[in-house]
Amino acid sequence: MGRGSVLRGLAYGMAAAFFVSTLFQLADLLNLISQPPAVSGSANLVDRVTAFIPYREQIWPIYLVGNLLLGLGFVILVGLALTLAARAARTDERRHVLLWTLAMAGIIGAIAQVFLIGAVKAQIDIPYCDCGFKDQEIVSQVWGEMIVQSAVQLLIYAAALLAAAGLAVAASIFRPAMPAGWQLLSWLGRRCSCSASSWAGPTSAATPPTG
Repeated sequence: MGRGSVLRGLAYGMAAAFFVSTLFQLADLLNLISQPPAVSGSANLVDRVTAFIPYREQIWPIYLVGNLLLGLGFVILVGLALTLAARAARTDERRHVLLWTLAMAGIIGAIAQVFLIGAVKAQIDIPYCDCGFKDQEIVSQVWGEMIVQSAVQLLIYAAALLAAAGLAVAASIFRPAMPAGWQLLSWLGRRCSCSASSWAGPTSAATPPTG
């Protein structure tokens, strides 16, 4: 298998992972699989979280698959970075920037998804124990998950910006030999990465209701 075939396979694989992940996350966010419970606006945090436990358990497989596919897309991005850097001329110093930006974007994005999935899974598996401290446990778990989500969001921002920078460098390196269609896709990829950094985040219907 030639490098061109490997490159195409990685590019298509990454695009497919991101696309299917988006479909799963939209199904989660739009409540297409399961409807969240109707909770009174006057209910406190503990009551709201307790009411959402069955719903979160139902939606967890969708949430898990969507975020696993997103993480897989970032892992494939690392392979794409290695392949693109290998195709660049050894005398072109820009290949080091290409490798560093795209590989770091993939690594950071994949690590972010592992943190997020682990934090949500812990709360899905054991919402609280019957040890007399239910309220304290639930409040602690909610705030702990919110801290993880905030950190993950910043990591996703960084990964998106690095990916956009890497695609810009790749376009500058390979533009002379790049068909017009690929140039357009590269430009769209940079724009989508920059746009994603302004709205993308780990929140979804599996997030505990805090207000």
